[in-house]
Amino acid sequence: MQRVPPDRTERLFVSIPLQPEVKEALLNVQGYLPTSFFKPLGKENLHLTLAFLGDTPVEVLPALKEILDDIAGHTPPFSSELSGLGAFPNPWEPRVVWVGIDLGSAEAARVSDALRARLKQEKVSFDTKPTRPHITLAYSRKHLSRQELRKAGELFSKLLREVKGVRQSMRMEEIALVKSELRPEGAIHTPLHIARFAGG
Repeated sequence: MQRVPPDRTERLFVSIPLQPEVKEALLNVQGYLPTSFFKPLGKENLHLTLAFLGDTPVEVLPALKEILDDIAGHTPPFSSELSGLGAFPNPWEPRVVWVGIDLGSAEAARVSDALRARLKQEKVSFDTKPTRPHITLAYSRKHLSRQELRKAGELFSKLLREVKGVRQSMRMEEIALVKSELRPEGAIHTPLHIARFAGG
């Protein structure tokens, strides 16, 4: 059996996968974003992040899979619903465009908190920024000047007035450990492990 180099790492995150009809609803919203200013995520990359681990030693993978199985085994499936649009750091400087979660946001946050507590207990590094359940739709294009970013903000603010809400119900039934490979054409996401919620 080939041994894995001890210093080998993989870029990882843990997420809640989205159902096909939810992704289609999100693609419809992406259609409102001018591609000259925004780079939309591919359909296969749409997800709800629970924790971003970043470059993680591969020898930690078995422990991560056990953590996901344990958390999923103590979490019942729950209903959720997409809500309005937003942007980080703000709508006037929209570097990251996202759709929020209304119904089900508290449950998603609890799953994220439980996951982060276990990661901390097992001494697995992760991004500790506060949990705010959302689904990233697009990023502003990297080449934008300050003036162009402001123009993107004007267009996005107009979009917020025109698109009154994003309403799509969904069912949260599993969590996934995902490998993210950064490539010039965009990130490639590959699920490494999926854990079903109890009774899901």
